[in-house]
Amino acid sequence: MSYRTQEILRMIIPGLYLIAMVLILFFIGGGWWRIATPEQNTIIDVLKGASNVVVLLLPFLGFVVGYIIECIMSICERLLYWFGIPRPSKFVLKGCKMYVLDNTYRIRKELGVGSPITNDKAGKALQKAKLAIQWQSVETFHDSSILARNIMGSQLMLTIYTIYNNDWFPCEFWAMLILLLLLSAYWYHKNCIYVKYVLNEYDKTLKSKP
Repeated sequence: MSYRTQEILRMIIPGLYLIAMVLILFFIGGGWWRIATPEQNTIIDVLKGASNVVVLLLPFLGFVVGYIIECIMSICERLLYWFGIPRPSKFVLKGCKMYVLDNTYRIRKELGVGSPITNDKAGKALQKAKLAIQWQSVETFHDSSILARNIMGSQLMLTIYTIYNNDWFPCEFWAMLILLLLLSAYWYHKNCIYVKYVLNEYDKTLKSKP
């Protein structure tokens, strides 16, 4: 089994982000002015004594945490579509002006997507299109979409953490929630871009047919 650099980064970055933010939230607790608790001081002493080991382990820990986040978010994404959230492929195939295809009608016809476009039809159409193209041409867009989804997943977990942390003020919780919404919108946007390029590459294969 081999991993590309992009695959490793899309796990390490969200993992390190979650670890760093959890540590920050833990240490600042209920306010910047508070003195660290005995438990926090104990952790600080341990980290100081094992700083070299911690630095070496951080990438590994980030990868493991990021891998778990990717697994969880992959399941969550499928559940969202199952509960009726429009798939990006459904959104793009309907002809959204933000993600214009070169020839929407021809692509839909060749993929067998008739009206009305459902999540199930759109999902099957995207799978069919992916099997017909050179994967390398859209790999970067796919990795970018997964990275955006995983970072959003990290922020989701941080937001849940603030809900159960009674020391946090409402303004800090709302800041976390707003950031979660922004990252969710960005992930959906990156996913739509990925779908658009997959379908455009599929259209190129149709043009190249005799």
